[in-house]
Amino acid sequence: MENPTPPPLPGARNWRTAAMLNIFLPGAGLCYVGRRVSGAVLLTLFLLCLLAALGIFLVGYVRYFQLALGGHILEGDSIEQIGTLFHPRWLIGLAVAATLIQVAAMGLLAAAKRTPDAPRSNPIS
Repeated sequence: MENPTPPPLPGARNWRTAAMLNIFLPGAGLCYVGRRVSGAVLLTLFLLCLLAALGIFLVGYVRYFQLALGGHILEGDSIEQIGTLFHPRWLIGLAVAATLIQVAAMGLLAAAKRTPDAPRSNPIS
């Protein structure tokens, strides 16, 4: 019978790296320090906001070019439609939601750093 070796212990996590990951992609820093469930939830919500905003923007961009290059921009209410093509309220709402997700991710990371069971990096580095 073989003596199974235990898995190696995870190394100390650098909190600066976790904070930078969280700044660029909310939730990634939480996954890095071992808070995988909360990190994955925030990461998924942020990516959904980002993809929704990108989709709304691209659809509006295509409609803008269709309107601008259609040759009939001065007929009817074509010029008035330009202001609503990009759905500004939706984009602002998604930006606010993404900002709240960012703030929540940073708050959870700060709380994870204060808990005694969280792995800490060397304070000298």
